[in-house]
Amino acid sequence: MSRRRTQQSTGDELLVQRLLAECRLAIDSGDHGRAERMIGFAQVLSETADDAAVAQVALMRGLLAHHTGDIATAVESFEWLEANLSSKPWTPNTFEVLVQARTFLGSVRREQGRYSDAEHLLRIALTAAEEAPAIGPDFVSLICNELGMVFKCTGRFDLALSSYERALSLLNRADGVDHPAVATIYHNLAGLAHARGNYAAAEIPARRAVEIRQRTHGPDHIATVSDQAMLASILAGLGQLDEAEKLLRHALKVYKRTYGEDHYEVALMLNNLAAIAGAAR
Repeated sequence: MSRRRTQQSTGDELLVQRLLAECRLAIDSGDHGRAERMIGFAQVLSETADDAAVAQVALMRGLLAHHTGDIATAVESFEWLEANLSSKPWTPNTFEVLVQARTFLGSVRREQGRYSDAEHLLRIALTAAEEAPAIGPDFVSLICNELGMVFKCTGRFDLALSSYERALSLLNRADGVDHPAVATIYHNLAGLAHARGNYAAAEIPARRAVEIRQRTHGPDHIATVSDQAMLASILAGLGQLDEAEKLLRHALKVYKRTYGEDHYEVALMLNNLAAIAGAAR
């Protein structure tokens, strides 16, 4: 390969990295149209880049599909990456993508109720991530959190608690106590305590999740509202009906504005509000 060709390829790879970083920010902020455009640009550039760039574009396409509910495309992207990268010699970059693809595929399988498949993928990803210095503690924490959800869904509450606590410890050391991912783990710790019927223990992490999310995302972000709905369910169990109703009405307003009237979350908020009205009589 000529020196000019090598320089062009390296430049394309760096541009792909920048585009995908912007894409991830767009996905996290809910700007899926911008994310799709960034992926399109990155895909064109990846045609003259290395295998790692091609894999990173496929990973981001799968992640966007997962966020937008296009599960078939998400699974296709993640399975293609696992099959393609598992059969080739790894570089540090392709190894990291493989670990991420297995993690995200494990998340999809959990959501589909395929808990055995999810656990298998996540355990493999966790073992690999723990042995790879390039994979930071924030992503190891994400895998632990995913495993915790699998354990909770399959009734293994003690294992779920251990996984969540490890995830929280890793994130507190890596990103600080106000990182949005910390709020996600507090949300899950609250959900676990709620599932065990321990509403008093659930209230503390639920409030912590809401506090962090309000500071990082604001009161009307969909993630904040999800935390508020969780807190409302816990407060209802504790008999604190006025605060629970206030939180649910705010959540209902945001869900209607975001999803429209005919959505599962809207129906769930209406059902919970009816339950509170019944309990208040």
